[in-house]
Amino acid sequence: MWPFTSTKPRPTKQETDLGNVLLKMGVIDESTLKAALAEQADVEKRRSLLGSILVKMGKLDEAVLKKALKIQKQLRTGNKADAMIDIVNSRVDRMEQAHSFEHALKRAG
Repeated sequence: MWPFTSTKPRPTKQETDLGNVLLKMGVIDESTLKAALAEQADVEKRRSLLGSILVKMGKLDEAVLKKALKIQKQLRTGNKADAMIDIVNSRVDRMEQAHSFEHALKRAG
């Protein structure tokens, strides 16, 4: 095989779509993604980016969007291992936030 030919399979476009990255991170669900995609498909809003729509909908904040875009770039450049680590870390962060919130509610109540 030619020495400069990569044997790694390239990720599909679907795997690297921002919506799928956000789903894998656990920051949005299918219904939220469908609603945002429907808004994006609206003729007048066609130029809006999915991440911007989700931020405007209040479903995502800028910091999470930046993390998702970083993961998307990692996937597109073939750095799947780092992308998966970041996805797992994102899920753990969300679980810790939920646990802290639950704990605060118990103390307050």
